[in-house]
Amino acid sequence: MAMVAAALGLLPLVAGAFLPEGIDVAVILDVLRALVADGKRHRG
Repeated sequence: MAMVAAALGLLPLVAGAFLPEGIDVAVILDVLRALVADGKRHRG
């Protein structure tokens, strides 16, 4: 969606490129956080 907005000139091109990357990083960090929390729970 951000790339479409950037293509239409609603967002600067750099923001359109980095916004999806930021979302990817947030998802990866959330998964890692969940895995760490799950591992701590199983260790007791």
